[in-house]
Amino acid sequence: MNHRSRVRPRALGAATSVLCLAACPPSEGQALRGAPGVSVFSAEFALDEPVVAAAPGDAPALGFSGDQCLAVWRDFRTLRPQLRGARIGLDGELLDPSGFLVRDVADSYSVPSVASDGVDFMVVMPSVDGPIHATRVLADGTVPDLDGVLLATGGWLGALEFDGTDFLYAWTGAPGLHVARLSPSGQVLATGEEPVLADISPSSLDIAFDWQHHLVVWQREAGFGSRVVEAARLGLDGTLLDPVPITIDPFSGMAGPVVAFDGVQHVVVWGRNVEGDPEPDKLMAARVTSAGVVLDPGGLLIAEYDGEFDGFSRIDVIGNGLGATVAWSRDGSDDGGDFWLAVETARIGLDGAITRSAPLPGARGIDVALAGHGSDDALLAWSAGGSSPDENFAPIFGLRLSSSSGAAIEPSPRRISGHANAQEVRAAASDGDDFLVLWTDTRDLASQGRDLFATRVTPAGVVLDPAGIALPGHVDDVDVVFDGQNYWIIGLQYFNDSDQQSRAVRLRPDGTILDPKPLPLPMCEAFPAAARGDAGVLLLGPSCEYDPQVGYHEFAAILLDGAGALSSVHWLSEGPDDSMIREPALASHGDGFLAAWIFHDTIFGQRLGPTGAPLGPRFVVVPASPGVAVSDLSLQFGADEYLVLWQDTLGLHATFVALAGPAGASPVLSLAPPEVLTDGWGCSRFAGACPKAVFADDRFLVTWRAGAGGSMPASLDLAVAELDPSGALRGPVALSAAPESEGAAVLAVNDRGDVLATYSRFVADSAVSSRRAHARILASPPDLAAGASSSGGEAPSTSDELTTSATSDPTSSGELPTTGGSDGTAVPTSGPSEPVPDDLETTAAGAPSGAETSAGEPQQFASSGCSLRRDSRPPWLLALLAPLARRRRRAST
Repeated sequence: MNHRSRVRPRALGAATSVLCLAACPPSEGQALRGAPGVSVFSAEFALDEPVVAAAPGDAPALGFSGDQCLAVWRDFRTLRPQLRGARIGLDGELLDPSGFLVRDVADSYSVPSVASDGVDFMVVMPSVDGPIHATRVLADGTVPDLDGVLLATGGWLGALEFDGTDFLYAWTGAPGLHVARLSPSGQVLATGEEPVLADISPSSLDIAFDWQHHLVVWQREAGFGSRVVEAARLGLDGTLLDPVPITIDPFSGMAGPVVAFDGVQHVVVWGRNVEGDPEPDKLMAARVTSAGVVLDPGGLLIAEYDGEFDGFSRIDVIGNGLGATVAWSRDGSDDGGDFWLAVETARIGLDGAITRSAPLPGARGIDVALAGHGSDDALLAWSAGGSSPDENFAPIFGLRLSSSSGAAIEPSPRRISGHANAQEVRAAASDGDDFLVLWTDTRDLASQGRDLFATRVTPAGVVLDPAGIALPGHVDDVDVVFDGQNYWIIGLQYFNDSDQQSRAVRLRPDGTILDPKPLPLPMCEAFPAAARGDAGVLLLGPSCEYDPQVGYHEFAAILLDGAGALSSVHWLSEGPDDSMIREPALASHGDGFLAAWIFHDTIFGQRLGPTGAPLGPRFVVVPASPGVAVSDLSLQFGADEYLVLWQDTLGLHATFVALAGPAGASPVLSLAPPEVLTDGWGCSRFAGACPKAVFADDRFLVTWRAGAGGSMPASLDLAVAELDPSGALRGPVALSAAPESEGAAVLAVNDRGDVLATYSRFVADSAVSSRRAHARILASPPDLAAGASSSGGEAPSTSDELTTSATSDPTSSGELPTTGGSDGTAVPTSGPSEPVPDDLETTAAGAPSGAETSAGEPQQFASSGCSLRRDSRPPWLLALLAPLARRRRRAST
């Protein structure tokens, strides 16, 4: 939440009843305003120095070439699944610290397979009933073709093996068992479109090679809630040798099976749990000869567990000529949420003897994978996390194991998936001069991305805390307001304790933390809205007053004094319907507030006095429409009215609410159509328009997240536009349009009218390879009559001094970038260094209004076949605005 805007004179402009950008996504590289044609945003700058951290991922798979391992996994650093890889030396050294891209799109529900021909690697990533591709990874980590080669047009689960000459990939189709063969160079030798074994629908599958035959094992439903583990042998050319499958376990029902060749026979491992059986969950194994004979018809017991809620997550097995090593993990869910348990290992001797290995140090997680060959040590990998996992912050870790015992041979796990610490910008505010930006950070794995950091930024773009200020506590939601003396940083961590109580940390403008232990606030259950008024900081949302008879927290407005104590409490509604209130929003005009919230897809409002007392009944701001879902509510005060922003299934909209008088009289403005927005139940890192606004220099600046089209665009960009209190709109233009999806932008304005726009975006540079916090400065426009010079003169509306290059790379020349200062001069912008490729730089910039293009036409905002002509103010309008601009300057000083 930003420092509240001062009341300013209403801008001149024609009244507009409805303004719709029906098919116009943001145009990149255009100016908004200031003097006509002047670029308004500074070059982008980073907010802190990157540090090494673990990258999020799951579903690891390993392959061994003889002198190194290749790990591949589904990676989520870009907020969408990609297939990434990294090489690991025999000594455990990570050869690719940030990993590399193996395939740009990875299915969210499938597990990759890796095998090696002894030098290079082959990786196969199936998809849910979609095409299956194979991708070569060379020994030096090079991926010759990210598109890979097409193995099949559709399939499900599968497994890959090398037989000494070619690769063989077996997978389940619809229905049936399919087999494809391809050469080490990636040439497809047999497509396998026709099943080798029809009329089966396995739920899992694995494959191993014994130098004579391939053995494929699977699990399938056998009716009445039971499952059966079966196998079949394949010849070198993929020919089916067992038309009648080999039964290994007729009473399965859990994880697996997996298979490996131990030098003498195949070893099959699976989980057993028959539905309705009171016996414990069991991890079983059986040996199978090259002739297809099952040596252990009843199975060998490896481990059993009595846990009521937990079960086997994933199992893997490898052989080394001396026996087999088995690894497994368990997870589950109960009333306390999800939990992960320890990763465990065991050895199976050639004679079938089972030896449980010693506990592995620091190994907790799911999705285990093993790799190794001969007498060399094995590598174990898993998706790591604490006892309460979050898939978005669960990196891949590894540990080397002894080939003879399966025990760890190093003291602690090694990180496999890595990048620079990822940042998600969450909030920003101003103390009237400088800005404060908050972000959550992944540098500490234990916090799972809930660590909170801050930095202060000057109006010139100088980052005052390049290492960041580490704030106490962990948060899922956070906001910040300035109360005239200190910043109030208000956060909530869900499921942190039974009451889900919000807490606050006060921070001085000099960066001093006043509350090493966060202060408890009288708001519980859901994150409150906050705003500063003349009487103090007001909170809006569910209070900690719980009524057990109706089962809800009472909805209230609570005023805090400067020390965090309750000053006044006002109940805004009564009854069980309080539990259905969503997304409370709050803004202040100084001696009063406007509260708003969503209830059954109706946006309600209520005017509040200086202490939060209701000044009248609640009223409807926007009525519900049949079949239209409403979310992403946001408020901002400016001039003499409140701006209300929201997203619904019909697009992104805005309307105004006056300080007094009837509500709902203002028209609804359409800012963006639904086809460029993502569906979402509220703003998140993955979805939602997440609109925000500030009021500066007689107009609102509005930003939101949009895409190029479709219900879920592959890349979400940030749009920004100017909205006059009269309803006239300029823009939108691109605030950031980097590859991958930007996070929601946050705006803050200081008393001078300078605006900070800050957001997170993905930096593809291999030294970073993560989502990082960035910012731009929009300087207050110069005096339109006196110009930028303190000695007077003509307004330099097209002066190079006032034009900041939108596409300049701050690292290209070694010089600090500049941003237009409020006096029209170029001001150095200093921030932490961060490698940023040229093609990732986008800034709103443009030529003077009416500038000629190569075709001789006035420059336009143009995108997707539509155009909005740039606003051009005639000289007589500039003359009328000049006295207002001079008075505003004198008033602000």
